[in-house]
Amino acid sequence: MLDKNDLKAISELIDDRLTERLAESEKRTAVRIEEAMNQAITYSENVLERKLDVIKEGLDLALEGRIPPERIERIEGDVTVLKAAVSKHSEEIENLKKAQ
Repeated sequence: MLDKNDLKAISELIDDRLTERLAESEKRTAVRIEEAMNQAITYSENVLERKLDVIKEGLDLALEGRIPPERIERIEGDVTVLKAAVSKHSEEIENLKKAQ
């Protein structure tokens, strides 16, 4: 039959194991958050940078007078969409940082 000391020892062992498992889970979560942040940054750097380069080229041509006004309006619309995307990604990155 188990006495109080036995039950207390068992309880402490269980508490210790749960604490270890929680710490391991927290580490895995932190790694996943870091990976997600890196993926978001990589996406922003690769995809958005390329799109901004294309827009810049278009604007350079517009300054030379080779692009019709409706094309300029589309480029301005693209810039607006990209600004919104960058803002959204920045907010998501901040939320991921806070979640760590």
